[in-house]
Amino acid sequence: MPIGTQVKFLRVLENGEYMRVGSATPRKVDVRVIAATNKDLEIEVRQGEFRSDLFFGSGRSTSAFPALRERRNDIPIFVETFARQIAEKNRLTFAGFTREAIELLKNYDWPGNVQGAPQRHRSMLVIERGKQIDAEDVRRYLRNLREDGRNLPVYARRVPNRRSGSSFTAPCSR
Repeated sequence: MPIGTQVKFLRVLENGEYMRVGSATPRKVDVRVIAATNKDLEIEVRQGEFRSDLFFGSGRSTSAFPALRERRNDIPIFVETFARQIAEKNRLTFAGFTREAIELLKNYDWPGNVQGAPQRHRSMLVIERGKQIDAEDVRRYLRNLREDGRNLPVYARRVPNRRSGSSFTAPCSR
């Protein structure tokens, strides 16, 4: 958050006031704020990137959440929960993961931590629609997973070639 915005935010927290864009009259507001960051705010304060009065005066309580790769025993619960929620939301049949698939997922480094997991699961469930996801599926999927999040083309169906009578795999795009 830029320093100028921090000043305005601090005013909201301390006085419960803000000014609408283009207005000269302050407005009252009664809010509670829950905020998260991936930065160490004490270091940011020392470097002048975060206002000390906002840091110390925010009535903050701090909770640190370890990365998913540091909580490997939680991974089966996460992957099953995400998969079931995605399947329900998208009306997909989900037959679960094999024990070997879960072990591979437990040993995966999970770049992007929990934030990237739902998208990865959605793609796997759509591509492997209706079948139990096994270790080979997980290996294939993780091997093809690109760090930048672009996993195209995704080859999902065979399309007949009308001229030759043969078929080719058609890339699908998002």
